[in-house]
Amino acid sequence: MRKIILILLGAILLSACDNCKLTDLEKLELSSWKDTLETNPEDFSIYSIIDFVNAVTCKDSKNFVQVEDRIAVFDMDGTIACERPLSMEMLCAYYLAYKSLPNCETAINDSTKKHIEKSIYDMQFDSEKFVEISAFLSDTIRNKCIPVDTSQRTSRLLSKQFYKPMLELIQYLKRKEFDVYIVSGSEQQFIWGVVQNVKELDFDRQHIIGSLTNYESIVYTREGGTKFYLDSTILLSNSSKGKSTNIYNRINKTPIFAFGNTVNDFDMFAFTSSNKHHRTMCVLLNHDSDTFEAEYNPFDTCKHVSKNWNNTYYNDSTWNTGIFENIMLLNQWNKMDMSKVFKQDSIFID
Repeated sequence: MRKIILILLGAILLSACDNCKLTDLEKLELSSWKDTLETNPEDFSIYSIIDFVNAVTCKDSKNFVQVEDRIAVFDMDGTIACERPLSMEMLCAYYLAYKSLPNCETAINDSTKKHIEKSIYDMQFDSEKFVEISAFLSDTIRNKCIPVDTSQRTSRLLSKQFYKPMLELIQYLKRKEFDVYIVSGSEQQFIWGVVQNVKELDFDRQHIIGSLTNYESIVYTREGGTKFYLDSTILLSNSSKGKSTNIYNRINKTPIFAFGNTVNDFDMFAFTSSNKHHRTMCVLLNHDSDTFEAEYNPFDTCKHVSKNWNNTYYNDSTWNTGIFENIMLLNQWNKMDMSKVFKQDSIFID
């Protein structure tokens, strides 16, 4: 009897190990990703992420991570949603200020941004009203600026401009019992609004970390409840080093997985890869082809990024595009080219 029990236990464990090693993209519900095992097996791809997830979720793995420590963080604009030529937040803000949408050539300079901020401030929105308006606009505004085929340029709602492969990845991580957070430089109330229209995300507000706006006034009423009226100033930015600060303040744990798309996510990467207890992975989505969404350099100089990683100080004379590639190599962060990993007919959610 004991021998039979041991055989059955062995079969169960073997089955569990086999499930951990599953790489069939259809079965894993990752069908919007390209199958690169045969064409480019050495490239960093969705299979690299699957291998990492298997390593940290299979109990027989030396890299196994307990459920409570499986924290994953994703940037929003340009990582899980379209951001070029204008981010969703800027398009909605522009529409509120001007009651129209910019054309593709419109430059949103500092003076325009100040006008937009003042206009929205003058409208005296309370926080929940702004969430409601953001949700409405994301399901109303059709962005014509996405540089893909003509039919998508004229028919893509903002709420439908989320990348299908990335949403599949987030859902996959959740099934693997990861605690997943959106960490974006966009204003937090805006993210609350736009995300509620994306059923594929299924995020509660506690899992959304954005820039915090100051409040011009707070009104307490027994009948209508408390209303927080927005100011035009940022209380706490969630860009660059703000991301690591706010992740720490909100979660009080170091993530093991991070996904971004520009140098503005490097602080989030640095924080994640500093996790001394667990294996980590950081991935940068490189927009390398206008055929897919919008091609742009993820390493454009940004001096808001911390200049002190691995005890190496980068002064202004070395702060250029080349240094970012070195930082990624030094920290073993990964770059993923959109054209190599996304299926072209499955970029956006239906």
